[in-house]
Amino acid sequence: MKKQKRQKVNYETNWNLGLLYKNINDPKIEKDMQLVESECQKFAQKWRGADFTNMEKLLKSLQDYELFEEKISNSHPFVFYTLAREVDTGNSKLAGLINKAQERLVQAFNEALFYALEIGKLEKTVQEKIIQDSRFEKYRYMLERLFITAKHQLSESEEKILLLKRNVAYESWIEMTEKALGELTVTWKKEILPITKASGLIQTLQKQSDRKKLYDLIQEKIAGIQLIAEAEINAVINNKKIDDNLRGFHSPQDATLIDYQNTNEELSALLQAVKKYEKLPEKLFTLKKKLLQLEKLGPYDMAIQLSATHKKYSFDEAVSIVRNAFEKVHPEYRIIFDSFLKNGQIDAYSRKGKKGGGYCWGDYGRPTYILLNWNDTFDAVRTLAHEMGHAVHAEYSNKHQGVLYHDHPISTAEVASTLFENFVRDELYITLSEKDQLFERFNYLQESFMTIHRQINHFLFEQEMYDGVYKNGTLNAGEISKIRAKYLKQYMGKSTEITNHDGLGWITHSHMRRHFYVYSYAYGQLISTTMYEKYKQDNNFIEKINQFLSAGGSNTPANIFKAIGIDTSDPMFWEAGLQSLQKELQQLEKDCKKYGLI
Repeated sequence: MKKQKRQKVNYETNWNLGLLYKNINDPKIEKDMQLVESECQKFAQKWRGADFTNMEKLLKSLQDYELFEEKISNSHPFVFYTLAREVDTGNSKLAGLINKAQERLVQAFNEALFYALEIGKLEKTVQEKIIQDSRFEKYRYMLERLFITAKHQLSESEEKILLLKRNVAYESWIEMTEKALGELTVTWKKEILPITKASGLIQTLQKQSDRKKLYDLIQEKIAGIQLIAEAEINAVINNKKIDDNLRGFHSPQDATLIDYQNTNEELSALLQAVKKYEKLPEKLFTLKKKLLQLEKLGPYDMAIQLSATHKKYSFDEAVSIVRNAFEKVHPEYRIIFDSFLKNGQIDAYSRKGKKGGGYCWGDYGRPTYILLNWNDTFDAVRTLAHEMGHAVHAEYSNKHQGVLYHDHPISTAEVASTLFENFVRDELYITLSEKDQLFERFNYLQESFMTIHRQINHFLFEQEMYDGVYKNGTLNAGEISKIRAKYLKQYMGKSTEITNHDGLGWITHSHMRRHFYVYSYAYGQLISTTMYEKYKQDNNFIEKINQFLSAGGSNTPANIFKAIGIDTSDPMFWEAGLQSLQKELQQLEKDCKKYGLI
C-alpha cells in the first residue's frame, strides 16, 4: 500500500513537571500542603460524630465530601516530588521531601479517615435502606463499594497506625531496591549503559551470542544486589501478611480482587482457561526456534521480535505511527496524544538514575504523565501505544465521571492499554511487505502470549512465593529465583534452556511488589481482543469503546463490559479468546511453510 504522508508535531521528550510546580522551592507547594491539612480538619470538625442513620444528614455529608475531594485534588506536592524522583532515583534530597510530604499527608488524611469507616459500619438494614433510596442514586455505587471494603477495615485508630507504618514497612523497602537498580550499569561495546537501557537493547541484537553475552553481563550485575532485594521482598510480603491477618483476608490475592473489583469466580475462570491452553506459548517458541534457525532458545531470546532483527523505530517515527493510527480510529485520541507531546507529559529516553520500564500515572485534577525507556524496537512502539491507552482512558474518565468515579480499577485499565496497542498495530502493517506482515503476526501472538500466559505464570509464581514466605517466615534469594525459573520454564517450554540463575527477574520486576497485579494483564488482553474484533467488524463500535473509556469506576468491570455487549461472567468467553489465538497460530505455521521459512 502507498505510504501515507504523516503530519509533524513539535514535542518534548522530557517531563515538564512545571505543569505541577515551578521547582522544589515553589512557595505554592507549602500553600497546597496547608490547603489539604486545612480541608481535612474542616471536614472532620463538621462531620465527626454525626448521625449517619439520618438520611438527610448522610446526603448532605456526601455532597460535602464530593466538594472536599474536588478541593484537595488540585494539590500536587507529593505527586511532584515522586515524579521528580522517578527520573532521578539517586536524589537523596527528593527522597527526604517525599518522606516529609507523605508523613504530613498521612496525618492530614487521617483526620478524615473516620468518615468512610463510620458509614461502612452502619447496620446492614440501614445500608439496604440507603441503597434503595433514590436520593442517593449519584452516590450508590460508591456506597456499595464502601460497604464491601468496610468488612475488612479496622477501627479508626488501627487504620491510622497502618497508614503511618506504610512508608517504612513497604514504600521505603521498594525504594531501596529501585535505587540500587537505578545505579547499575554495564559496559557494552565501550559504552556504559544503565541496565534498563541495556535490557532493552538485548532484543535488538541479531546474533544470539551477543544477546547471551549482554544478558549475562546484566544478570551478573543484578545478582550483585540480590541480598538487598531478598531483604526487601521478604519485608514487603511479611508486611502484607500482617495486614491481611488483621483485616481477615483468607488468601494473599483477596485484597487485590476487592481493590480491582473482580471476583474469585472471574479469576478462577480466567486461570482455568489459560491452564487449558497453556501449551500455546511452547508451540510458538518451537516455531520461533525454527524461524531463527537455532538449536535452543534462551531467556534472552524470549522477547525478541522477528522484525526487530532488521528494523528499528526512532521515537520520531513512533510518534508519526501512533498519531496516524489514533487519527483514523478517533480524532480525539490524536488530539490527546498531541497535547501530551507538546506539554512534556512523556519522558521518552533512558538515562542514568531514571527508573526503568514504562508506565502511565494520572489522577483527577492533575496532569497525566507517561514514563518510557525508548530503545528503537517494535516493542517500544507497542509500549508507547499501551501507555497512551492508559492515558486516554484517564482523560475520558476524568472528563465524564468527575472526582467520585474517575478512578477506574486496574482490571479495566489494562483493557484500554492493550486495545490501543491493536489500533497502532494496524498502522504498522500499512508499509510492510507480505513477509514482514507475517513476522508481525508472529510478534503479535508472542506479545499476546506474554500478556496472557506469561503474566498468569507470574501470578502463579507470586502465589508460590507468598505461600513460602507466609509458611516459613522467609525465603532466600536462591529459593525465590528457583521458583521464578520454574515458571519461566513452564512458559517457554522444551525449546528453551533455563537455569535457576535465569530466575533473577523477580528483582527487576517491579510488579511483584504490587501484590498480584499481573493477572489484570491477561484479563485486559482477552477482553480488548474481543472489543477490537467488534470494532473491525463494525467501526461504529467505537462509540461503545468510548462508552467504556468514559465509564471510569462508576460500576463493576463486569457491569461496564456487559453494558457494551461483553459478558465476562461466562467462562466460555475467556476460552473463545484463546481459541482465536490458537487458530491464528495454526494459520501462521501454515503460512511460514508456504513461504519456505520452516
